[in-house]
Amino acid sequence: MVRTWLRGVTSGVPGTRPVTHPMRVLFLLTLGFVAFAGCSSATAPQVNDAASNFSIVVDRPQYTQAEVAQLGIQATVTNTSSDRDFFANVGDGFDSAFDQPTIYAALGTQAVIERRVSGLEWENANTGQMIEGSRIVVLSAGKSYRLMGFIAPKAPGTYRIRLDYSASNDDPSATVYHDYSAAFRVL
Repeated sequence: MVRTWLRGVTSGVPGTRPVTHPMRVLFLLTLGFVAFAGCSSATAPQVNDAASNFSIVVDRPQYTQAEVAQLGIQATVTNTSSDRDFFANVGDGFDSAFDQPTIYAALGTQAVIERRVSGLEWENANTGQMIEGSRIVVLSAGKSYRLMGFIAPKAPGTYRIRLDYSASNDDPSATVYHDYSAAFRVL
């Protein structure tokens, strides 16, 4: 069957013969898969879910939908390390400062407001984009920052804030850490 399907299929290179041997095709497919798997694992960042380098405290344990629509979700994010700076893409791209007092949970940033879908499953509920884009900023040891963000859809449910960050601002393959706020409700 494979031989019938491949009969007459050419490689696209002028002067070459049709691919007719199924073992060659199987070998090439296996080689391609191994090459693809090797590339993706070499470039994918490592993930560490047991970080606990940040305290993320949401301003309120519950919000009404009117409050969320008007004020958004706000929290205080504190780097609890006494001697280690971290870096995250949570800054305002228009502000050229490397250390910004306000950080943002928006589409394309590393601060994510998540909505519980079921059990342990969460989905991104961020909305809004940074008009001038976002940028990597330093989150200095012992320092606190104000986080602001909006959610969509503005639906009742249980939410949390996830902050993704790394110890390096210039290495995209650096280990990515995650810290979370306590859950809060939108009524």
